Amino acid sequence: RQWCGTSKKYGGLYGTIADMKVPTAEESAALDWDFPERQVLDGFRAVMIESVRARDNMKILAQRDWEADPAHPDVDLLNEAQKLHELFAASVEMEEVKEEPEDFRGWVRTSYEASRDLEAAARELRERPADTLVKERLGRAFDAVVGSCNACHQEYRD
Repeated sequence: RQWCGTSKKYGGLYGTIADMKVPTAEESAALDWDFPERQVLDGFRAVMIESVRARDNMKILAQRDWEADPAHPDVDLLNEAQKLHELFAASVEMEEVKEEPEDFRGWVRTSYEASRDLEAAARELRERPADTLVKERLGRAFDAVVGSCNACHQEYRD
């Protein structure tokens, strides 16, 4: 799992596979199954996938004090913040999210609100790139998004 960058803290996602007995070739051949080479996800699952990509890009920028990374010239702070905000804005309106328990909906709502603040701070930083107060607000908003995601994952994903 670490080859693809998945966090060690999500070990529960892999427990079944790690602990299972691998069937023999004969046992596998006897099974009638269809295993598609890819699965296209939609709804909230698609939001999670896309938000992780944007979050990971923002982590790179955060480590550089929100400065662009020459190794990743395609990663733009405002664009990544906008992606997160748009994804969480869509999430709070999804029927599947509205049907979840209150704590789940609360974490999605918190991510939406924090991503709104994140986008606003990223926009402001573009106008005043040396403003340390804006960078601090940006960091707090980013931490709030990540913290909300982590709290939800602890309850519903791990």
